[in-house]
Order: sequence, then structure tokens, then C-alpha cells
Amino acid sequence: MDPLPVIHLTDFTITSLHGGGSSPLDDAQIFLQLTLDGDVVYETARGEREPDEHVWKVQDRVNVPDLEDISLFSIAVMLDSASHITTQLGSVELTSQDIPASGLTSKITRDLAGLNIILEFSINHGPDGPGSPSSPTSIHCEPAAPTGTPDTADVCNTQILPEDERITPSQIIEGLGPDFTYPSAFIEPDVDKRAAMLNALGHVLLGHYKNHHGIESLNRAVAVYTEAVQMVAPDSPQNDIADNDNSILNLQDAVQLTPDGHPDKPGCLNNLGIALCRRFQRLGDVTDIDKSISMLQDAVQLTPDGHPGKLGRLNNLGNSLLHHFLHLGDITNIDRTISTLQDAVRLTPDGHPNKPGCLNKLGHSLLCRFQHLSDITDINKAISTLQDAVQLMPDGHPGKPGCLNNLGIALCCRFQCLSGIIDINKSISTLQDAVHLTPNGHPDKPGYLNNLGNSLLDRFEYLGDMANLDNSIRVGGDAVQLTPDGHPDKPSHLSNLGNSLRRHFQCISDIPTINKAILALQNAVQLTPDGHPNKPGVLNNLGTSLVLRFNCLGDIADIDKSVSTLEDAVRLTPDGHPEKPGVLNNLGISLRSHFQQLSGIAYINRSILTLQDAVQLTPNGHSTKPGHLGNLGHSLLWRFQHLGDITDIDNSIRVTDDAVQLTPNGHPDKPGHLNNLGNSLFRRFQRLGDIADIDKSVLTLQDAVQLTPDGHPDKPVHLSNLGNSLLCRFERLGNIANIDNSTRVKEDAVQLTPDGHPEKPGRLTNLSTSLFRHFELLSDIADLEKSISISRDVVQLLPDGHPAKPGSLDNLSIALCCRFGHLGDITDSDKSISIIQDAVRLTPDGHPGKPTHLRNLGNSLLYRFEHLGDQATFELAMETLSIAARSNVGSPSVRFQAGIMWARWAQKTHHASLLMANSTLLALLPQLAWLGLPMHERHRELIEAGSLARDAASAAIEAGQFETAVEWLEQGRSVVWGQLSQLRTPIDDLRQVQPQLAARFTQVSNQLQQTSTPSHKSDAGSDQHSLEEVAQEHRRLTAEWEALLGEIRGIQGFDRFLLPRSFSQLKGAAHSGPVVILNVSNVQCDALVLMPGLDDVLHIPLPNLTQSIAEALQNELNNLLSEPGRLPSQLERPVRRRPLALDYNSRFKMILAQLWSDLVKPILDMLAMTSPPSNPTRVWWCPTGPLAFLPIHAAGIYDTPDPGNCISDFAISSYIPTLSTLIDNPQVTTPHPFQLLAVAQPNAPHHSPLPGTGKELKLIENRAEGVRFVPLMDGAATMENVLRHMGESTWVHFACHGVQDVSNPTDSGLILTNGSRLKLSAIIDLSLSHAELAFLSACETATGSKDLPEEAVHLAAGMLLAGYRGVIATMWSIGDSDAPRIADDVYSHILMGGKPDYTQAALALHQAVRRLRSQGASFLSWVPYIHIGF
Repeated sequence: MDPLPVIHLTDFTITSLHGGGSSPLDDAQIFLQLTLDGDVVYETARGEREPDEHVWKVQDRVNVPDLEDISLFSIAVMLDSASHITTQLGSVELTSQDIPASGLTSKITRDLAGLNIILEFSINHGPDGPGSPSSPTSIHCEPAAPTGTPDTADVCNTQILPEDERITPSQIIEGLGPDFTYPSAFIEPDVDKRAAMLNALGHVLLGHYKNHHGIESLNRAVAVYTEAVQMVAPDSPQNDIADNDNSILNLQDAVQLTPDGHPDKPGCLNNLGIALCRRFQRLGDVTDIDKSISMLQDAVQLTPDGHPGKLGRLNNLGNSLLHHFLHLGDITNIDRTISTLQDAVRLTPDGHPNKPGCLNKLGHSLLCRFQHLSDITDINKAISTLQDAVQLMPDGHPGKPGCLNNLGIALCCRFQCLSGIIDINKSISTLQDAVHLTPNGHPDKPGYLNNLGNSLLDRFEYLGDMANLDNSIRVGGDAVQLTPDGHPDKPSHLSNLGNSLRRHFQCISDIPTINKAILALQNAVQLTPDGHPNKPGVLNNLGTSLVLRFNCLGDIADIDKSVSTLEDAVRLTPDGHPEKPGVLNNLGISLRSHFQQLSGIAYINRSILTLQDAVQLTPNGHSTKPGHLGNLGHSLLWRFQHLGDITDIDNSIRVTDDAVQLTPNGHPDKPGHLNNLGNSLFRRFQRLGDIADIDKSVLTLQDAVQLTPDGHPDKPVHLSNLGNSLLCRFERLGNIANIDNSTRVKEDAVQLTPDGHPEKPGRLTNLSTSLFRHFELLSDIADLEKSISISRDVVQLLPDGHPAKPGSLDNLSIALCCRFGHLGDITDSDKSISIIQDAVRLTPDGHPGKPTHLRNLGNSLLYRFEHLGDQATFELAMETLSIAARSNVGSPSVRFQAGIMWARWAQKTHHASLLMANSTLLALLPQLAWLGLPMHERHRELIEAGSLARDAASAAIEAGQFETAVEWLEQGRSVVWGQLSQLRTPIDDLRQVQPQLAARFTQVSNQLQQTSTPSHKSDAGSDQHSLEEVAQEHRRLTAEWEALLGEIRGIQGFDRFLLPRSFSQLKGAAHSGPVVILNVSNVQCDALVLMPGLDDVLHIPLPNLTQSIAEALQNELNNLLSEPGRLPSQLERPVRRRPLALDYNSRFKMILAQLWSDLVKPILDMLAMTSPPSNPTRVWWCPTGPLAFLPIHAAGIYDTPDPGNCISDFAISSYIPTLSTLIDNPQVTTPHPFQLLAVAQPNAPHHSPLPGTGKELKLIENRAEGVRFVPLMDGAATMENVLRHMGESTWVHFACHGVQDVSNPTDSGLILTNGSRLKLSAIIDLSLSHAELAFLSACETATGSKDLPEEAVHLAAGMLLAGYRGVIATMWSIGDSDAPRIADDVYSHILMGGKPDYTQAALALHQAVRRLRSQGASFLSWVPYIHIGF
């Protein structure tokens, strides 16, 4: 039997005659179909376009039946479009007589509507192929109408329908004309005309279906309608919306007309879903995309597994879900997209030509989810999936550049998250490959260029290499130029180009560049139709660029337009959209810039609220979270600088630190976040003065500088801020290295900042300030001259209306005033005053900087007055300083400085405003030593207050206002103890009126008390973050406490709740005897005496005592106590002393004698205490200034045995730090079982032994017969045991070493087991309502700090604050042998008969000391013992 004939398709070529331009054939596949007597017997494999050619080739062979039995033989040229519409381009019909002899080759050539078709074939009987071809035979190839069952998702083969359902070409031609066939429409180069032709063809086909009910007509109608919809880009202006809508309506009709269960129903649903998705892309109507997803879901569900169309329909569903996600940000949709595409990948066998495309779509969807959630797993999977797609896609494949493009984008996104330089380098090289493989004129080339520009911009941000930025602008410009007008991507390409231009402007401050950026972005906005999903993004970019131009030029129109543009962007971005947080972030920045220019508090409040929304909407782990946190921190910093609310600066530091922590090392944003954190720490240091803040600020800014590469545009700002922090640390610590380094780095910052840059004036100002401080330190006039020159340049550079203008004028004025004082040139004074007046005039009322300018104006005016004596100038200075001091905005420190200048000059000149100045300053003290500050910082601030209370009282005394003097001394002394006492104030009256408010106030007071002391801070451990949290919580509680306090004072009858006590309240301190307030000032010294039953203050001038005399006596006493052999180490209670020299005794007697003659004797005389009484009266001394360190209780003349020459002959002396000590500690105690705790530590490590302490406890135990006595000695005297028993005991006795810590007074303490220290900070944490008496038989328990004479920072005062009514303490070291005798005598009296009576403690000590003195004890042995309290 002869072998069957074999048709060899030796070559088949179809060439587009449209040249290099885009064509619908670009993504089409060509194959041949063989028909024998009308039956399709074979389809060849699909041929694809040759690389870089508009040529398709197919080679194949097929066995056919015996040709003698075939009447008609047909070879059809079939086309499978990118949308999978299969149609016949042309065919050759032959009879058996037309078939050439075996081995001969036939050749068909045909030109059809821009296509040239050449087909070569031969027939051979046998499997070995044709022989040598002879001359080909040319055959005419006729075009044909579409055939088969088109399906926009997945037509893979052609069905042959019954005769009555077929459509002949003539039937179509009758409706459209002889030249209107699908092939001619398909290859029509004009897109608009092509879509219209296909749409019209669909109408005819649908009409044919309605007339003849042939399902093939309906299927073809659906196919060409779908093709018409897809033929034009959805955003193209060429897209006729009406035709598009018409097509969709017809597709909907087709779906409805196709019966359920029909095999073509899924295809119709698929086509309608695609069409709806396209219309959504055009118009942005969410209803369309919802319907599209619904149609495609039905299509997938109705398509059985294994059906060849399943894959395409899954892809189409994934595509619609992705568009829905990109528009609305619903994370459910992107999850479904990925799941759907994963199914598509799974169903696609390895080696299938569609596998790379499925992987590409899946990788792209994973990338989209990463961009929304920042889950690093997604971006890693996206990259690996896209790498697989690229690898599987053969070179020359038309989809290869698109895969490379998606891979490049994914690598760029991972770089943005992890900052791996390899990723951004590979992203750029991958995108460069995508660009290189895409021929010129290809419609995707501009998009690839655009993405390449974005990656180059990101590499610039990381490395700071301007070449990357320049290249980004270049390729971005190419993308815009190659994108035809009307193309839907034109706006986004313009937008990205605008972004690169904007960044270039930020580097070089070239105004034409930012103008170009704004113009590009304005065009992008104009070209983006309303309702388009990209509209918010381009508005966002435009708004961001407008704010930059505003920051440079100060044109209000720009910032107003920026805000309104970004508001539009926010409004148009739907809730839940992944870009919403970023748009909110940029709006927050714009609102902040508006505030910075115009100081409208509403703008900074809105900025913070907007940025808080941005942070809240950004999921944890998202790559943009740190940036949004950083911007929120920056706005909080600005509001703090304006309003001074500590909560704002704390929150600024907290969220900025979060931004730093969330930003991985190596990320290009890390230096910026470090810079902002360092700046916020610097500002908080300026307000609170915590040295830890300025140290951390310097370290943080040093890291920012180190991590910023040379040449990076942000390097100068980081250097400048570092210089500011170094200067601030110099001003606090005085280390010259800090000021030298400050000047150096600021010079570098100025050098690196190009002329014309908007930040140049600010960096010049910072340099000028450091040079000025350098001059103040070293008096090098060259530094001052350079500072003045730079300040003048800054004033010239800043336009009128610029918010920094007043500050620059202020700096220049200060420098000129300084030069005037140095050189005496009156011209400098004139200029200084004129310039600072301009600064004041340009600063609106209510601005926090106004008090600073007023203070400096007042200072310049006083300089001029000193030189010229012009009274008008002086009066203006007084008025200016008073306005600054009484301002309700600005730094309390600045206002206090202004008040000090005002008060001092008023005192010097006897100005009428002196009392007002002092009243203003005393009212500022609680703000200066704010309760929210750490205790050591409050003490530091109070050092600045110095002798304020004493000077104010002196002025009131001179004015005859003695009651005011008493009030002011109470208000201005022991400020910190007073604050802590306020937190423990009983509020029974408030509880009766407002129980809920009282409960909340009590709760907050208790919490605040717990965080107010250094012991609480140390409990937080060494972790710096936990310490920061404790400090911030303390300040937060302070703000809440102050708010509650304001609310309480608004209640009728509580208007003076916790305000400073009036004299009518203070005079009650003298309920049990005279209270003598001793005031020392540089003007005069006075005693103010409160007497029981007397409403008036008894004023006793002390004309023989001056402040300098009191200070001299204090210094003399300190010298005596510090001589070798007299005062051992501060940590020692000495065991025995060497015999005292006569010279020492004489000097001690001289001190006590002068105290008697100049201080005590005049007071006793005025009190009519001229002869010693039989029962000495109680007298409470309240000394101030240097008198607080002198033994007033021992004043007397000790060279004579006659009575009546020392204070102890007349009175039993006690001390009090404030009058409130006697008011707040009533005699009636809370009922509580009596217990006496006695603590002894004879052998503390690193301290000298104290054998007498054991004897001391034994003596006390003997006296405590009949009462509960708890001894803790040696190892039992642990910190925990002592504090626990103190809480249970009525009295407490300490016999151990004591230490007064000079550098940090609250660390003063009592030495317990293993050398542990019961610190003052821990003692004041206690609140013991049942406590009565504390006996501190240890060294220096009432010494205090010479820097804080008005604050009573010693252990004895701490015991009073803890709740003890009375304290026996020591002013300096005591003898180990003396202490047991004093203790035994005291307890024998106050425990007499087993009836404890702490009110007798002062008398008992008085008698015990007299007994010790009568035994010949030295002054050093008996004088240090004192009684404090009641």
C-alpha cells in the first residue's frame, strides 16, 4: 500500500507592510488550517513574530488522505490575536488537479490590506519530505470572513458548525460593503477607525443572530465587540465613550441571550468582564469593576477544570481584581488576585508558552501587595517569580521587556525597604535591558524609560551622586517626549519627571528647575481626567512641589495652592487606598509650612492631626511608616517651639525615635531621621536643661553626619544642626572643644550649601552665633567682626516677610551691641537698637520669639543708658523688659532673664516698678522650676533664681509691705519641697463638692508624686529608653495635673486652691511661739517676726548685719570645719578628734559672738527678752541665704560665765525651712500603735568603724522600756527592711554614717548594710501620716547645699516632707563618743514614764546639749545638733 501523501509546509511568511510602527499584529500568532472537503483536518503550531521583525514564520507537515478522493483541498491562513480572537486572513482552495506533482513546491503570494503573505508547500508520498523543489507555482490567496468560535479568553481551535448556522462572507459584505471584513478591520493602522469598523461589524453580526438565531453569529458579535473595546487604550481621547458603552450593552445582551448551560456562556461572560474592566480603566466607575469581577468569577466557575479556556479566564479575573485593589486598596482583592493567579500558574504546564506570562502577572500582583503591606515575604516572592518569568521567556519574545520592567520595579521596591545597594544597581541594569530590548517607536518604551528614571532617582537618594539624578531627569524627559499627546501614561510620566526636577531643585535651589517641575506637574494634573484613579497622585506631587517653591520664595499664593491641591488629593483618594497615608503625610507637611510662615496655630494643629492620621493608616512594617512618624515628630517640634507644651516635645522625640528604630541600617532615610531626633533632643534640652538630652543630641547628630555620604544634599543641614548642639553643650559645660567643633562643622555646612539655596541664610546665622560665642570666650575681636559681617549678609539674603527675618535682625543687633560695649562706638549702639526694634516690629504679638527680641532690645537700651545716661532710654528699657517678663508666651527662662534685668535695674535706680518686677519674677518661678522637670533640673533652674526671694522681700520691707515680704519669702523658698507637698495636700473639702474630680486629682497626684523624685527614675534601670519613658510619663502626668488644677480653681470657693498662701494663712505658723524669719539681701538685713495672737508682722531691722558679713561668717565656719583633723571625709562620722587648738576655739567663739551681737541680741531685745526666763520659750528660726548655714541656735558670748549672753539662756531653738512646715504638721497625730525603729551600722564597708553606734542603740533600748522597740543593726539594716519598718514606725532613730552629696544633693543619704545608701530621694518618696519624730544621729544631716540655700536640700528637710513632725539632725560631723550621750539624754526625757511625747524633743535636745557643754565638750561636739520642725 502506498504511503499517505504528506504536505510539507516548507515556509510560510506573513509580513506587515506598516513598517516599524505599532500594529495589532505585534502580539498576534499565525497558524495554518488544512481543510479537506470542508472538514478541518489539521492546524499547525502557532508561529510567532521574528525578533525585532514584523515577520511571522510557520514550518510543519501533515499526513492527508489520498488526494484522488478529495474534491476540494484548502489551506487557510489563520490569525490568533492578542485577545485570542481567531480569524481567517485568507485561504487557497485547490482541487486534486491543482496539486503539483510529487516533490514540486507551490508558492502563494498575496498582499492583503497592508500584509504580504507568502506560502510555500509541496506534497510528497512518504515520510521523508519533499525532494528538491522545482520552480514554485503561484496561487491566488483570497481573504475570508472570520470563522470558528471566537472567545476573547481562550480560543485554541476552531469548531465546524452545522450548515444552517454558518455565516458566509457574502452575508457580512451585504451589511458592511465589499471591503469590510474582520481581517481588513484588524490590520487597519488607524486605531480609531479600526475600533469603529469592528464595532460596526459587531452590530451586523448581532443583527444576523437576532434574525437567524445562529449561535455562531452571537459568538462572533461578542468577539468583535470585545476587540473593539480593547482596541483603544482606556484613557485615550480617541476612545469614543458612546461606542464603548454601546459595545458593552451589546455584550450584556449577548450574555442574556446565551442560555444557561450553553458551552459558550462562560466565554460571553469572560468577554463582558473584560469590556467592563476596560471601561473602568477609562472612567473609574467602581460599579464597572465590581460587575467585571462578578462576570469573570461566573466565567471561571462555569468553566470546567481542564478546559483550555480556564487559564485565560483565571488571568482575566486576576487582572480585574488587581485593578479593583489598585483603585480602592481593599486588601481582600489583592489577596484574591494572587490566589487566582497562583491557580493560573499551577494550571499552566511547564514548557507552555503562556507560563512566563502567568508568572509575570503573579509577580506583579505580589509586588502590588508588598507596596500596600510592606511584607518582605511578598517582595521576595515577587522578585523570584519575576526572575523565573524572565528566565523562561525566550530571547526575542515580545513580552521579555515587560517582564524585565516588572522585575526592575520589584528590585527597586525591595531596595526602598531594605536599602541593599545590590538591589538598586540590579534594578537599574534590568530596566536598562528592558529599554534596550524595546525598539524605538514601541508604545511601551516610554513606560520603561519612566521606571528607569524612578530607580535612578532612588539610587541618587541613597548615594547622593548627582549623576544619577541628572540621568533620572534625562530618561524621564525622554519618556515624556516619546509619549504621544493624549496617551494615558502621559500624565504619570510628566508627574515623575516633575518629581525628579523637584529633587534637583532641593539640591541646587535653582528656581528655573522648580518652575519646570511645577509646570510638568500642572500639565500632568490637567491631562488627568476627573475621576481617574491617578488624579490624586499627580495632585499630590504638584502640592509637594508648590510647598518647596514657597519655602524658597515665600509667595503666599504657592502655599495656599499647595494646601488646597493636597486637600483635593486627600479628598479624591478613597479610604483604605494604600496611597492615602502618603497623601495625608504630604498635606501635613504643607500645613506645617503654612504655619511656619504665618504662625496660624490652626495650621500646625491640622498638620499634626493629619500626620497622626497618616501614621495610624500606615500598617506596621510598611516601608513608609518611619517617614510618616518622622514628619509627625517634626510638626510636634514646631508646635512645641510655638506654644512651649512639654507634651509636644516629648511626643516629638518619642515618634522620631520610633522612626529611627524602624529604619534599617543603611537605609537612605536613616540619617534624616537621626538628624530630626537630634534636633528635637536639642530643643528639649533648651527647655528642660537635662544634660542627658544635649549629650544624646550630639551623639545622634554625629551619627547622622557620619552616615550621610559626602556630596549628599542633606549633609550641610546635618552639619549645621550638629554645630548648634555642640554650641549648646559648650554653653552648659564650658568645654572649649565644643565651641571649636561647633564653629568648624558650621563652617563646613556653609561651605557645602550653594549660594541661592533657601537654607543658606539659616546656616550662616548658625555660624555667626558660634563665632559670637567664641568671641565672648576668648575676646578675639576678629571673631566678633566676622560674626557681624555674616549677620549682615543674612539680613540682606532674607526677604521681608520671611519668618526668619526677625531672628536674623536680633542676632545682628546683639553683636553690634557687644561691639559697642567693647569699643564704645555710639554708631553701633544706634544701629543695634534700630535693628532690634525692627525685629520686634516684625514679630507678631503672641509669637513665642517676641519675648526674646524684647529682652534683647531692653538690654541694648540699658547699654546705651549706661553710656549716655538718657532717662528716656532707661524708661523705654524698663517698659520693654516688663513686657517681655509679663508675656504669656515664650520660654520661661527668657522671660525670667528679662524680669531679672528689670528688677535689678529697678532696685539700682529705685524705680517705681520694682515691686511689680519682683511679683512677676516670683510668679514665674513655678514655670522656671516646672513640676514636670526632673528634680535635679528644677534645682538647677532655681540656682538661676539665686537671691530672688530675699531681694524681693527686702524691696517689700523697704516699702513697708511686711506682709507681702512674708508671702514672697514663703513663695520663693523651698519651691521643690512645696511642689511635692502640694501633691500630698488633703482635699476633703473638694471631695464633698466634686467627688469624681477629687478622686481623679488624688490619683494623678499620687502617680505624679511617684515619678517626681530621682529614686523613681533610678528604679527604671539603666536602659535609656525606659528612662525616657519614665520622664515622658512624668511630664504627661504634670500636664494632666495642671489641667485638673485649673478645673478645680474654676469651682466656686476653690479659686485659690493650692495657690501660694496669703499672710492670713501664714501667720498661723506662730501657734506655739514666735517665728523669726531672717532675711539677708545685698540692700539690708531684717527680721520679720510672727507672734502668737498677733495679726501684724513685727519688723526688726538688723543694721549691723549685712549680706557680706553673713557670707564672711559662713566662709570662716567652712574654713574651720575643713581644716586638717577637724573635719574628716564627708562620708565619716569620726570616732575621736585631736585636741582643738586655742586659735580654733577663739575663731569659733568669734563667729558665735558676732551672730549674737549683730543678729540674735537685737531680736531678743525687740521681743522684750532682756533677762533669762526660768522656763525658756520656744522660738522657731527661719533663716535665709548664708544664715541658713550658720548656727544661730548657738549664738552667744562664751568668754563669760554670766547668764544672759547666749540664746540658749532665753529660748529653746528650732529651725524651719518654711512657715508651711508648722502649718502642714499639726500637733494632733493620726492614731497609730507606737513603735520606735532604731537603725545602727557600726561597720559599713569603705567607711571608718563606728563602735559607738552599738552602745547608742543599747542605751535607747534601755530607755524604751514599755514601748515597742525594733532594732536593726549590721546585716539586718538593709534598705528594704529599713523602709518597711519606717512605714510601720512612729519614731525612727539612725546611728550611722551620713553624707551630704555636694554635686547632687538628693543623693545625700544614710549608710546602711554593705555600704548601701538610703538617699534623700528615697526618703521624700515616703508619705507617713503617723510619723512623729526622726532622730538622725549621723553626720551632716542638715547641712544643705550652698548653691541652693533657699531650698533646704538635706536629709532633715526630707524627713519633714516624708511626714515627720520633728527632726533632730546635725549641721556637720559629730563625735562617735558624743552621739550616745546626746541620744540617751534625749530619750530619757521624751520616753519618760513610758509615755512617748515627740513635742518635747526640742526641749530634750536643748537640755542634752547644755549637759554636754557643761561637761567641757568643744564647740564642734555640741553645736552641730539642731532641732527642726515642731
